Amino acid sequence: MITDYANPSEEGTRRDDALALLTANRAHWIRFAQREFLACLLGEPAGATADRVSHELPLAIRKSCTGAAVCALATAGLIVPTGCAGRARIWRIADPAAARRWAADHPPLPDPDDTPAAQGVLFSVHDYAY
Repeated sequence: MITDYANPSEEGTRRDDALALLTANRAHWIRFAQREFLACLLGEPAGATADRVSHELPLAIRKSCTGAAVCALATAGLIVPTGCAGRARIWRIADPAAARRWAADHPPLPDPDDTPAAQGVLFSVHDYAY
């Protein structure tokens, strides 16, 4: 199933709220992942999965920040899904010129204060369904 990021369902709205919280509190890492993923996709016209850049992120925030970064790029219309490889979605650049403009308009953010006190807890352990 391919998610329609432009028309969220109730579940999508909950996801979007969580992604907005991540984006606000992990902005440096979200921007880093977005820029790295766009650079990766610009070099691979056939497409790639987000795990190509997730290994560059700190382990504790890898999956959540990668998801927030990719979702924001998809919502902005910069990337589009083209299929799946196993459980991973394959993405490609929708418009290379627009992706380059976005990258130029969204420079890297300053390094964050990654101390636990500065980062805080974003989600309760009870928010996750195991």
